[in-house]
Amino acid sequence: MNTFATEQLPLIDMTLNLRHELMDALSDEDLAFKITGNPTLGGLMKQFAETEQQYADSFVTGKHDWSLTLEPELATSVSALKARFAKSEKAFKDNLSSLSDEEAGKIIDREHMQIPATVQFHIYREAFLIYSAKIVVYLRAMGKQVPEQMDMWIG
Repeated sequence: MNTFATEQLPLIDMTLNLRHELMDALSDEDLAFKITGNPTLGGLMKQFAETEQQYADSFVTGKHDWSLTLEPELATSVSALKARFAKSEKAFKDNLSSLSDEEAGKIIDREHMQIPATVQFHIYREAFLIYSAKIVVYLRAMGKQVPEQMDMWIG
């Protein structure tokens, strides 16, 4: 395991716990909720899963594949989302950890910019927090309680 992963995996585990707590609070019915002009909550969660897999794959391929799409049932099934997130979280951590110290600085091609893998990690975490903030808006619009950790981190 590279030094960067050793230092950052505890942070990513704390961050991922936001979603773990959220997933236990959602139902399939909740995923159908829609805010006018936006995707359903399930559609947003599917995008979240696609984004996470794109980042996980980029550590292996050296390229961020923006076109990756995942199975449609992610937009309607909490159990499918939980399984997909478990798979992509493991891939993300495994792929990051498998890099040598030299490879942790390898360049990831994001089409519009090229960045070190370590920066790609931080951008992923920022994307995670942005998705979490969007989800908080949906939960509040639904009148649902925001999970405690998500409320503390996101507001």
